[in-house]
Amino acid sequence: MTGNKQSEYAPIKSLLLRWYEEHLAALDEEFRNKDALLQAFADAAQKGGMGDAVREALERIGGAAPPVAGESHAERVYRAHLEFEEKETSLESSLDARLRTDTANWWRHRRLWEPVFDCLSHTKNDRWLTVGDTFGSDAFQMMREGFRNVLPTSIGGTFLEDSKKRGLIAEYRVENAEALSFADGSFDWAVCREAFHHFPRPMVALYEMLRVARKGVVLIEPQDPMIDVPQYTGEPILGYEKAGNYIYTISRRELEKVVLGLDLPVLATRGLFDVYYEGVEELPASDAIPQFLEFRRQTEEGQARCAQNLQKNNYLLAIIYKQKLQEVDVTRYNGYWKITAYPGNPFLK
Repeated sequence: MTGNKQSEYAPIKSLLLRWYEEHLAALDEEFRNKDALLQAFADAAQKGGMGDAVREALERIGGAAPPVAGESHAERVYRAHLEFEEKETSLESSLDARLRTDTANWWRHRRLWEPVFDCLSHTKNDRWLTVGDTFGSDAFQMMREGFRNVLPTSIGGTFLEDSKKRGLIAEYRVENAEALSFADGSFDWAVCREAFHHFPRPMVALYEMLRVARKGVVLIEPQDPMIDVPQYTGEPILGYEKAGNYIYTISRRELEKVVLGLDLPVLATRGLFDVYYEGVEELPASDAIPQFLEFRRQTEEGQARCAQNLQKNNYLLAIIYKQKLQEVDVTRYNGYWKITAYPGNPFLK
């Protein structure tokens, strides 16, 4: 670049440097090479307006793009999630890892699913909808358990199509959980496992699931540490994930208010303690492996502490029934579950 060109772009570089200091300094650990970042902005700036330049530069370094004109906050989260799916190469091998039944990750997912399977094993002939099922792995796991009619859905179809090509699922639908296209009561049940916390407006998604499900909705999600006893008493935990979402945790009390507001008859919940760290996807679930024994020990000891109310379960399993208690087989629920039948709104009778 000639001296004249350097002089011409010096103000732009100065402006970008100031913008970096004000807005990106906190990301310095991830983007250690400041000169490379500034050069990415400068290169993009020569191609068009600053809006496009910033967006293109951020895409080049793997960051989240800023809002598109006219885009709502919720739409921005949707877009960030889809872009994350497209760019995150680790997701390409995630389906293979999820299908393996000999890993610690399978062991922990089995722990999350098993109480629900036990309570709802009599619904295997019902029509089920999985929501936020990125890979279709929830549907696949349910069908492996004998559930015969399960339709997986997700906001993106890339990985669902891959699962279909592999023969893991017969069909799927690309659906926004907050605006499901199905008619009221199209399914008997809807289930959302470890996806609800990704949604920008999760309660909208819950009402949508309750709308399209005739019998009830199942959630398997991280539990809010600050609501219900024992409560976490420190500062609020502000958790975000790489996909661009805030981690929206749930609580029994929050779900109970939904049930009461809609005058629904029954809510069943139980807590579960879960351990996860990077690498469990490949960790063999074998007693011959010391790392797995340690992983299981941490899980079991955590569960024991929760049973003594020394700490709180970090997962909540919930079944919101639209059926009356008389239609619910309560004998399937063991002592770990809390099941409540509500008398109904007296002013609606």
